[in-house]
Parts: sequence; structure tokens; C-alpha cells
Amino acid sequence: MRDLDIFPRPSAEHAAALGYVAYHWTLVEGQLAYAITVLLGLHNHAGNAVTAELPMMARTNLAHTLIGLTGNVNLIEEWRLIETDLNAARAERNDMIHGVWEVVGNEHLRTRTKAKQRITVSVVSVSTAQLNELCERIHDLQQRIARITVLLARAEAYKTINQHDPPGPPLPSTQTSKSLSPDRIPKAQRKAARKAKASAVRA
Repeated sequence: MRDLDIFPRPSAEHAAALGYVAYHWTLVEGQLAYAITVLLGLHNHAGNAVTAELPMMARTNLAHTLIGLTGNVNLIEEWRLIETDLNAARAERNDMIHGVWEVVGNEHLRTRTKAKQRITVSVVSVSTAQLNELCERIHDLQQRIARITVLLARAEAYKTINQHDPPGPPLPSTQTSKSLSPDRIPKAQRKAARKAKASAVRA
């Protein structure tokens, strides 16, 4: 056990801010799961069965694929912006939640150790204000995912997705919207669809 005289507790404000980061992230996870059930048209326990055990990255990738199938350029571009911010926030949230915290002087230090192909250790000072700012961004993401969920529901996206040949096959990973402007996405999707059909005929 740590000696609290040597390793004092974090301030109540800092601990609360860290708790709010964790709390608001659960709302993002729940909202994304609901978006997937809307995309699939599964407003029942079947939807829960699909999403309940999916980790966050799998939920993000599934939403990306399904929204791509709609062929709706505006929704695809809006999701791309959300996903970019979501991935950044997820990495920050993981560092905060899975890091080891200790108080040194007037600073709250976070140590994060990773072992993905190689060992990396980062030790940074994180202020309560930084945690609060991250919390605000996470809350904003939840609201943005809620908004696009409403748009998907209104468009009855699940009907489009469940067609035998939906209008918007997902782009190859090398053809992101960083290299394709929104007005070029449909053309690329049509090209990808033709290639897929040709491959199916050859098979």
C-alpha cells in the first residue's frame, strides 16, 4: 500500500474530472451502439445482441461501413468528421483512464505504459482543466452522434443498406475522404461497385 504522506491523494476536483471523463465516454459508447441498431433497423433485443459485446473500435468500424453503404454523401462526410474526432478522443480517454496517477508537488502526473510491438512509457502532467476540456469534447461527440443518428433514422437508412445491391459500397481503406472530396465520393463508390461485380462474375 502506498504511504499517503509520500504519495498523497489527488485533489477532489481532479478525481471528479477524471470520473466525468469516464462517465461521458459511456454515453458515447451507448449512443454509438444505438446508432448501429438504427442503421440495421433492429430496435429490439436483436440490436442489443449485435452491439452489447462490441468493443469501441469495432463499433466505430461497423458504423463507418454501414454509413458508407447508404451512399449518402452528406452523411458519409459528417460521419468522417465525427470519426476523426472520436478516434482522437478515444486515444486521450484511454490514456487518462488506463494510466497510473500520482501527485507530485502541485502536479497530477499520469504514467501510461503500452506494449504494442514495443514498450513505450509516457509520463505527463495533466491539469484538472485539461480533463474538463476533454470531458467537454467527449460530451460534444455524444451530441454529434445523436444528431447523425436522428438523420439516419429519418432517412430510413436501414432500408437502403438492406438492399441486395446498396448504392454506396464502402471505399477501400486507401481511398479515404482525405484524398477524395465529397463530390468525388459517389464516382469512386460506383467504380468500387463495378470492380466488386466483376470479381463476383469471375468467381
